[in-house]
Amino acid sequence: MNKPPKSVQPKVKEALYDIWMAETREDAHKAFDSAVNRISDKYPR
Repeated sequence: MNKPPKSVQPKVKEALYDIWMAETREDAHKAFDSAVNRISDKYPR
């Protein structure tokens, strides 16, 4: 959580929560892919 700027951290936290609270493994994978696509474009690290 300390890699992205402070302004982006709530979005990252929300994405992690969506992954953690997914009902199925498949839903978790979809949430992970979505989070990576959203965040990695601007913040590749």
